[in-house]
Amino acid sequence: MYSRCREMGYARKVFDEMSVRDLVSWNSIISGYSKIGFAREAVEMFGKMREGGMEPDEMTLVSVLVACGYLGNFNLGRSIEEHVVEKGMELNSYIGSALINMYGKCGKLESARRVFNGMKRKEIVIWNAMITGYAQNGQSDETFSLFNAMKETGPEPNEITLIAVLSSCASIGALNLGIWIDEYATNRGFNHNIYVATALVDMYAKCGNLEYASRVFENMPQRNE
Repeated sequence: MYSRCREMGYARKVFDEMSVRDLVSWNSIISGYSKIGFAREAVEMFGKMREGGMEPDEMTLVSVLVACGYLGNFNLGRSIEEHVVEKGMELNSYIGSALINMYGKCGKLESARRVFNGMKRKEIVIWNAMITGYAQNGQSDETFSLFNAMKETGPEPNEITLIAVLSSCASIGALNLGIWIDEYATNRGFNHNIYVATALVDMYAKCGNLEYASRVFENMPQRNE
């Protein structure tokens, strides 16, 4: 992280010294801040970009939506969605998932679900964003309901899906569903994913099944010593 911060410091110095700043240079500095979690700086640069009359593109908006999620800046996030609609931009999986993630992190699940429902083509990143949003906000029933809908009509769940659902299983002690996910993960090789395995250990421990938690732990592909 320190090295990346130093790199951004150098990038900002170069950016500030530029006599002419095009969209690529603005996107580079905004996305750079957003990717390392410097959300306030990303939003600040977005404001300066707009003040300078530069029109944002899809990359700009996604980077700022990530920053809005970090900050819980619902108002700016909502204004970006309004901008997308006003400009007639395509609500693709890139922008759609960023909007859903942002609304989820801001606790605005109705807005997130509205975006989800409005997506004509629901790719796996869209399903995962909505399921994760419910899970992060403690909405276990909605998490499970959407997970079931995904299994019936959506794409095949992946590691990110399973981690989100396992967190909801852990929060309410839904051991049976957790066991089903364990079996599903094993059948598809997801149990070799360190993050899925960690989520399984956490779920079993919180559900009071230490025997299963120990089994998963002992079979984890790698462990922090």
